[in-house]
Amino acid sequence: MVQIEDASYKQLYSSPAMVRNLVSGFIPDGWLQGLDFSTLECVPGHYVSDDLRQRANDMVWRVRADDEWLYLYLMMEFQSTVDHGMPVRIMSYLGLLYQSLIRKEYVKPRRGIPPVLPIVLYNGEGPWDAPTDIAAMLPDVPGLVGEYLPKLKYLLLDSGRIGKEQLRAMRNPVAVLMQLEEAETQQEVGELIDKLADIVKGDEGLKRIFLNVLPGLIGRRSGNTLDVPVVNDLVEMKMKLSQSFKVWAHEYIQQGRIEGEQKGRADAATAYLQRQLTARFGALPEYAVTKIEGATEKELERWALRLLRAETLDDVFKDPLADDTPGTH
Repeated sequence: MVQIEDASYKQLYSSPAMVRNLVSGFIPDGWLQGLDFSTLECVPGHYVSDDLRQRANDMVWRVRADDEWLYLYLMMEFQSTVDHGMPVRIMSYLGLLYQSLIRKEYVKPRRGIPPVLPIVLYNGEGPWDAPTDIAAMLPDVPGLVGEYLPKLKYLLLDSGRIGKEQLRAMRNPVAVLMQLEEAETQQEVGELIDKLADIVKGDEGLKRIFLNVLPGLIGRRSGNTLDVPVVNDLVEMKMKLSQSFKVWAHEYIQQGRIEGEQKGRADAATAYLQRQLTARFGALPEYAVTKIEGATEKELERWALRLLRAETLDDVFKDPLADDTPGTH
């Protein structure tokens, strides 16, 4: 994950409310969800190993697991790209965490070490195809050696593979965040910001975090072409976004024109408009695909702007120009 995006996710999940909603909404385990999440505490995620090499993992939380303060540690990693060595990485972090607890005498004699749930939260475009169990990285070895091979799994939460209907049905800030990461139209972003404002109402800390993070998240989602102002209220953010989307559409089409000169038929502006229309109206009929692929640059820009206020697919293509025929661009 790039550094700026990594910092955004660390800020979001520095909120106990976000961690609690992540667990309650996306980890289906009755025992875990029955814990007292008012006891959540963030613990340092930077460790120095015995050979003085510093390592860091993204976020470590602990939550009380029984009346004697036996802690369950939640170790969270944020990823936007697939890391096929993640089991080894998690194992390394886990060992450093335990070393740190022992060194600081947080582990009492005869009590053993606390359980740790490693969580990898992935928001990349393609599916996560790396192993979630270190056993998948090791060969099958018979006999005594096989019995001593390391064992470790981590819990993968792949936000892009969670059903959209499931996310829409949830009153959960984590679910709204996952939808914002995939949103492509002004209407969709506006509706999600409205929903988020209602969810975080009364939690000033969490609202402030989202106000700090959303401009960068939405800006990056637009390919850094959408100017998202920093504001003091989510309602104001929605109003400012409605003004910025027209600029975004125009500049994206212009960028597509420049890239299209280099890519020929693989025109970035054409691909962009098809993605926007599909996200808004579903799978496109053949006539719409043919019309887009045969459009001029001016038509693509006009249709992209119409999309901001169109109620139906036909609204986007109404009043076609006389030269709107395949192969005229």
